[in-house]
Amino acid sequence: MYVLGWIMLIGALCLTGCETFPVTSVQPLFEKDDLAFDESLLGQWNDEDNCKVSFNKAGANYYYFTTTDRDGVPDTDRRLLMHLVRISGLLFLNASDPNTGSTEIPGHVFFQIRLQPDVLEMSLVDRTWLQTKVVDEKQLSHLLIRRKSAVITASTREQQVFLMLYGRGPAAFCEWRRFTRIESSRKAK
Repeated sequence: MYVLGWIMLIGALCLTGCETFPVTSVQPLFEKDDLAFDESLLGQWNDEDNCKVSFNKAGANYYYFTTTDRDGVPDTDRRLLMHLVRISGLLFLNASDPNTGSTEIPGHVFFQIRLQPDVLEMSLVDRTWLQTKVVDEKQLSHLLIRRKSAVITASTREQQVFLMLYGRGPAAFCEWRRFTRIESSRKAK
């Protein structure tokens, strides 16, 4: 997994209430049949802290996610792949960096989202909660890096079942970040 991509992602989402670096998985959160694509996610979004993100169509079932600098210029060199996944009535984004670096293993990070026509809410899986479930309670198979950071090695299906069982709890996700659509991006979709 290419670390700079995750740093950009976390910085871009301006997440608060979470530890900075997310728990990653070596497996995606989706199988082909789990993918969804929603045109209303396309465009530029802005939050109250002026954090700007963009979703652009990249293929039949996925998006390119980019951030925008203070001058409004998209950072297309650091774009992530986002797949929209529907599990048990909930929407998730599976983020991965196409630049895998020397490992050639794409890492995956998961967000829960709520999507309305001009409002996008995103919440990263809470690192402390997930570490407790994975490491202490042994709910998912994992590798422990430097005896403190878990990398999830569970299968896609095991992760989905885990989120169905535990993902609705209030401690499972960080503070929700609310983004509103930038009006000019409505035409750019």
